[in-house]
Amino acid sequence: MKFSTYKYFFSLLLLMQLSVNAQSITSISENTNNLNLLKESSWFLDKNSQKSLSDILQKSILFQNSTKDFFNFGYIFKDTLWIKSILKNTSNKQITRYFTIDAPNLAVCDFYEIDANNTLKRKEKNGVLQRKKFKNELFFTFEVSLRPHEEKTFLFALRPMTHSLHFHLKLQDYKVYKNEELRHQLLLTVFFQYFACCIYLCNKYKYSQ
Repeated sequence: MKFSTYKYFFSLLLLMQLSVNAQSITSISENTNNLNLLKESSWFLDKNSQKSLSDILQKSILFQNSTKDFFNFGYIFKDTLWIKSILKNTSNKQITRYFTIDAPNLAVCDFYEIDANNTLKRKEKNGVLQRKKFKNELFFTFEVSLRPHEEKTFLFALRPMTHSLHFHLKLQDYKVYKNEELRHQLLLTVFFQYFACCIYLCNKYKYSQ
């Protein structure tokens, strides 16, 4: 009787663990224009950046489901944060959207596209130390397309190295992503102009005494 009770209790714990770590699938359609993906994604913190992509693709790596719209991991210079997002196009049309990460100081920002057979279909390196050309954008962006009713898994490997790691991960259409990018650039321009003006006035007052 005791053995049966222990067996039942162990099975229950196992089922609870599997349900906690089960990766949710995010449904998208032609009406998906600005979606915050972090709450519908999962994450894994690779201490000392020891894991390869093949390690990450193994089912033994347990990603944790996210409960936040915004991540702030602080200073993790030696560690790599992996984000996994599974998208499914539920419409009858092909959909093209853009992943956007609003962390302009990422030294490493690797992007992987995985098909339904768990096969790597695309890889991009887009960190500050990896970019081959500058696109005059603050955000890291990755264009993705899904055929009607197609499902894909996307992985991001992020490491700041010199700054704290904090960001949103969004899926946006071209118009929304460009408008948000422009808004951030304008805010930075106003800030730096205000800062320069303050320095000028301080120096002017100092030397006028």
